Amino acid sequence: MSSFIHIWRRPTCILQAVGKQHFWAVGLLVRCQYSSAGRSVGRGRDVVFFGSDNFSLKHLKTLHSQGIDRKLVRRLEVVTSMPKKFTQGRSRMKLRSSQVDEYCQSKGIPLHHWPIEKDFTSFDLGVVVSFGHMIPQRVIKCFPQGIINVHPSLLPRWRGAAPIHHTILAGDSVTGITVIRIEPSRFDVGPILSQEKVDVPDGSTTGSLTELLSNKGSEMLVGVLGHLEQHIENAQMQGSDGLTLAPKLKHSHGLIDWAMTSTEIDRICRALSGQISIRASWRGEALRLFEMVPPNENLAYSTNINSTDPDPCPGQMIYHKPSRTLQIRCPDAFVGFRSVGFGHRKTMSAAEFHNGFLSSKRAGGKTILGGGTDIG
Repeated sequence: MSSFIHIWRRPTCILQAVGKQHFWAVGLLVRCQYSSAGRSVGRGRDVVFFGSDNFSLKHLKTLHSQGIDRKLVRRLEVVTSMPKKFTQGRSRMKLRSSQVDEYCQSKGIPLHHWPIEKDFTSFDLGVVVSFGHMIPQRVIKCFPQGIINVHPSLLPRWRGAAPIHHTILAGDSVTGITVIRIEPSRFDVGPILSQEKVDVPDGSTTGSLTELLSNKGSEMLVGVLGHLEQHIENAQMQGSDGLTLAPKLKHSHGLIDWAMTSTEIDRICRALSGQISIRASWRGEALRLFEMVPPNENLAYSTNINSTDPDPCPGQMIYHKPSRTLQIRCPDAFVGFRSVGFGHRKTMSAAEFHNGFLSSKRAGGKTILGGGTDIG
């Protein structure tokens, strides 16, 4: 490519040496070779973006705005998941589009729903961010520069569909962003183009950490696109040291065992809150736990409880009136919740639950919760 630039900038010298006809032939030859390797560096790349959720949305917005402003992207189209069906009211089926879908429609970006048979051979590069579908080799081969993926972990740690959730569940203090080239038939195993660490703030939830990492990832994506050839040339293969898997979450991840420590339960609540119900059991029915009190705040409440009960046992449930919280004993401490859902009843405050179910006349003696696996 450097020879190509030198020829165009010094045409007089070349004309004297090889003649006008030969000069244009050389220029055409080099131009063709340059086009097949990275045909759009000077004018911006033609890019197809693959993404389906909120984490990918931030990257799409950055690609659409900064990528075009910096002439890194000339043409952009998007592939996302099909709208999901859901029931509203009595048997009324409706479709819910993703935020990626809605953004493309609002900005007039050409949009395609997966699966797709479109031929992308007129594009230069694919960008995948939290797409959720295996991209077949026939699609990867369409792009002369391949497909790159932004993944929210320090690969090979947390390969899989739910790296942010598992980062919190494991109590990791450091995570990061990894940009790789994807390979067919396997997720998250391609060579690393760029990787940066990010500290996990104390008390992070999946939502807050997703926002932090999406900002970092979109910033890194623009940086990689600006020097893609160098990143590809210097790519590093992933090793097996530190390899862990982050499979898609199941409802069983939200089942509480009261042999868990308060720290473990706190991590479960921060990782799953708003997505999967945190559940224990009482009287053979599910008890869903909401709005966990931050452990540092709860310590002040539980200290008073510890001093009044010389023989607490795991799973013991006590209503703490001053804080209006439901306190549940773990092996090392109490954990507090501000609201609950019992059986098929609607969500109620801890005070309402106490008045309806835990008053001395109804409960009698100590109230012991079962684990989530004890639900009838």
